Amino acid sequence: LVMIFFMVMPGLIGGYGNYLFPLLIKAMDLIFPRVNAFSFWVLPWSLWFLMMSLMMDSASGTGWTLYPPLSIEGHPTYATDVVLLSLHLSGISSISSSLNFMSTGFEMRGSVKLMASSLFIWSLLVTIFLLILSLPVLAGGVTMNLTDRNTNSVFFKNSSGGNVLMFQHLFWFFGHPEVYVLVAPAFGLVSLASQGLSGKLDIFGYQGMLMALKMIGFIGCVVWAHHMFTASMDDDSRGYFSAATGVIAIPTGMKVFSWLMTLFGKLKGKVTLYSWLFGFIFMFSVGGLSGLILSNASLDIFLHDTYYVVA
Repeated sequence: LVMIFFMVMPGLIGGYGNYLFPLLIKAMDLIFPRVNAFSFWVLPWSLWFLMMSLMMDSASGTGWTLYPPLSIEGHPTYATDVVLLSLHLSGISSISSSLNFMSTGFEMRGSVKLMASSLFIWSLLVTIFLLILSLPVLAGGVTMNLTDRNTNSVFFKNSSGGNVLMFQHLFWFFGHPEVYVLVAPAFGLVSLASQGLSGKLDIFGYQGMLMALKMIGFIGCVVWAHHMFTASMDDDSRGYFSAATGVIAIPTGMKVFSWLMTLFGKLKGKVTLYSWLFGFIFMFSVGGLSGLILSNASLDIFLHDTYYVVA
């Protein structure tokens, strides 16, 4: 949770986004500076709550996914409540920041045409779309978890008519788009750096890269249950989620080959940046290939909890 909500998201979206987004659309600043400040100052409080939970009772031993019944009957202490509250605050920060970026992108771009703007701008817009779509679902799941714990509701209690799997669906409907929330700004930065390092006027296959980015964002919203292949899914659902997950490899492959074609030829930059870019492309390709294999539900069931996944 610390790595996702308090390092990668504030760094890539809040950090690089605040610095590069206005520059690339020729704006002075984001459209709502006070909302920007609010989204920043909510985060330290959220992090403080998360850290404080480690010092309460026996801490929250629920894992980062907070699955019930472990997060309800298994850990009835206040530590888990504080973690859930921390997630709420972090979600408020992300939503307010997303609305700010979206308003800035559509209202303050001046003469910059959206269809001709940098891929970093588009990567942030896709990220914002995913956050606005998925964070309210997480907030709903977290709120239901809190009410199950504190007000005797039974959303996730099978013995009383609830469904414990519903939380997994709510969590992963947020959790998988979150993967692309983390990596889409990195895609934009790699595209920006590749273009600058190669000295070319535009990145190779701009329109294809843009369509690939949009397709990754769209398909990423409808494949969440591939995180639940071992959680008693029926065969039809497994078949659909396997196929949909495998399809993501197509736009992702388009992006990788476009980066390589952009970097092909004489490079006009420092070797350090060159090394970082190829390091990213190599690691991303290896990780992506392992993901393509795991998209097969039959293989995933056998490889679940092995070093092939965990490592």
